Amino acid sequence: MSEIFADADFAKSISKHPIENVFDRLPLSDPCQGIIGMTPQEMLHLMGCGIFKYLTFGVIDIIDLKKKKSRLKGLINDVFPDIKNHLSKNAERDISPMSNRNGFFNVTSLTNEEIRGNFLGLLVLMHTTYGRDLLEPIFEAKDIAYDDMLETCKLVLA
Repeated sequence: MSEIFADADFAKSISKHPIENVFDRLPLSDPCQGIIGMTPQEMLHLMGCGIFKYLTFGVIDIIDLKKKKSRLKGLINDVFPDIKNHLSKNAERDISPMSNRNGFFNVTSLTNEEIRGNFLGLLVLMHTTYGRDLLEPIFEAKDIAYDDMLETCKLVLA
């Protein structure tokens, strides 16, 4: 960017104009990024382009789905098509689509919207007594209060 200020012809050749910006002289909290580094990320791209995938990986890590927990993984994946079916019959049409072609825990071939939909499915599962019976002992063993985890998932999807 410093080349733009030094050479006006170069600036015009790349469709930039050497303007005097008010933010260039203000002391900012992020001297490297400037005003761009100080503005918050927009939620559409931040959440939709990866955060839900990493949240799902976080839940998988908490549940610790190694060979010893394959029964639990099967139980959760067995109930997932029912949750998807019930949510698809909901009158609210502004929810993300779910995918159960590989179960909840395999997010490698899903779109971002499907991952978000599956995260909503996990939240619905956590609200049921069946889901609480399955997941509460696991969260409590990791020193995570089940109701706190439930509230966190709700806030992320809000």
